[in-house]
Amino acid sequence: MMSSILIMAAYFVTFSLIHSLLADHRIKSRVEQVLPDMDRWYRLAYNLLATFMVLPFFYILIFLPAMGERNSVSC
Repeated sequence: MMSSILIMAAYFVTFSLIHSLLADHRIKSRVEQVLPDMDRWYRLAYNLLATFMVLPFFYILIFLPAMGERNSVSC
């Protein structure tokens, strides 16, 4: 049970860091310099990435605690 909590916390921290870095104006400016045509698609890409990154969090939230219960019952 404790390991599933640590996994959820680690994933949430990782998600938060990536999400915050991508929301930073300096990162957005850098992307605009490297990919000039990307500026109008940046918000869409940002939101799609955020959505896809949240999905594993829900998977962890739903299935990891159940895995821990199954392991404790079988022992």
